[in-house]
Amino acid sequence: MKLADVAAHFKISRTTVSVCLGGHEGKYGIRRELAEAVREYAHARGYAPNQAARRLRGVLGEPPVGIVFTYESGLTRIMSSLRGIVDYLTKAGREYIFMGLKNHHIGETLTVLRSMEVRDVVILGAIHETYPDEPDTELTRRARADWLVTANLLEEGMRLYAADYVFPKPSGDTKKNFTRIGFNTENMARDILARIKNDGLGPVVFGHWFRHEERLIPALLDGPEMILTMNYSANPFAEGLRLAAEILRLRRRRPVRTAFIGNDYVAAALVNGLLDAGVRVPEEIGVIGFGNYDAAPYFKRALTTIGPADGDLSLELIRSICGDRPSFPRNTVRDYLLFERESFKFNHANENMQGGNLR
Repeated sequence: MKLADVAAHFKISRTTVSVCLGGHEGKYGIRRELAEAVREYAHARGYAPNQAARRLRGVLGEPPVGIVFTYESGLTRIMSSLRGIVDYLTKAGREYIFMGLKNHHIGETLTVLRSMEVRDVVILGAIHETYPDEPDTELTRRARADWLVTANLLEEGMRLYAADYVFPKPSGDTKKNFTRIGFNTENMARDILARIKNDGLGPVVFGHWFRHEERLIPALLDGPEMILTMNYSANPFAEGLRLAAEILRLRRRRPVRTAFIGNDYVAAALVNGLLDAGVRVPEEIGVIGFGNYDAAPYFKRALTTIGPADGDLSLELIRSICGDRPSFPRNTVRDYLLFERESFKFNHANENMQGGNLR
């Protein structure tokens, strides 16, 4: 006997059954006679609630919301988003489960959450799916297998919401119950790099960020050595100092005028490393980050960075799950703004940007 069986017998919702079984009918205007009948029927047929799941449910019997952050993005990156989400869910009386996510382990994480009766899962931090043209490596095979598990779980009714999805999505993808919100990172990078080049602020070094940085050569980047390998799972501040040392070595062989890095904390540490080495920022090397994190204006050099034009949408995703706002379209490619501060300045000869705006 399951909760759904009791609900089907009385032709009421599972939430109503849960409220009745919990003895809370008076709070929600449910007839006492109905509540007693539900309890008697369930008891007579040996219904036993899943106590582990029950402890995770709110007063309305709704399943908890899964909140997952990617290790590559880190807790520091999502902390401001998380505060708003937790405050909202607490006030709404909705339980939540918080988990970390290693790259290419989405299916594994969803499987664990499903065992806790989680239905809706929001991912905070950048994720992307596998593409048909990716090299056939062991890592790619594991990633494809993991996304297959994910697709099956979504087919069975779980719902996944990516707040920082890296577009484009794979062509022909037919996954159900998957809401993607994010940037087309390659298009955005092309826009910014073209603006830098037109302003005479190259050559540019570019932190490895998406799948095909080599396509930026030679039109926007001078060569493969201008693409810096980045470890997004590492401490971002240590990674920034490492990149500073790498750029200084590269600078002995060829000029570097601008560094474009896909993480604000890494970019800020890069600025510190350059300043400590006696390099003037932005006069000798300008630095652009990505994310427009809360701390960006307060670094040693207020960081020029790129952020969403419409702010943080992770809380809005949670509100849509809880029914407090309309659902999002399945795929939302966001516009961006460039927030110009101290670490990099355009010449302002032409302030029009494709797909974004200067602020």
